[in-house]
Amino acid sequence: MLILTVAGMLMATAAATVLLGGGLEDESPHGQLLSALRQVSERQAAFHRTHGRFAGWLRTLEMEAPAGIELVLVEGGTETWQAVARHPIGLTCTQRGHLEGGRPVPAEPACMTPFSD
Repeated sequence: MLILTVAGMLMATAAATVLLGGGLEDESPHGQLLSALRQVSERQAAFHRTHGRFAGWLRTLEMEAPAGIELVLVEGGTETWQAVARHPIGLTCTQRGHLEGGRPVPAEPACMTPFSD
């Protein structure tokens, strides 16, 4: 019985992954924050290719925070950038980017709630 339950959970997880990868948007607070940070990351890479540095302001990237989300660039320079996205429920995600071999590379976002250790 336990084996069937675990197998069912794995199949459901795989199906959800396929659905989300297939173009469906994750409208959860976590998904909204990750989407905002992904947009910053993509625009920072494009900005760096054009200007040789990372932007320090959202306005410079010609973007605004999505409705209901606080989005701030806290660092932007020649080698690195960092952005913070906050949702009103208390979830916060951060992401950094840096140069690797002269190319912009984003780090994986890190998220936490006020209850995280």
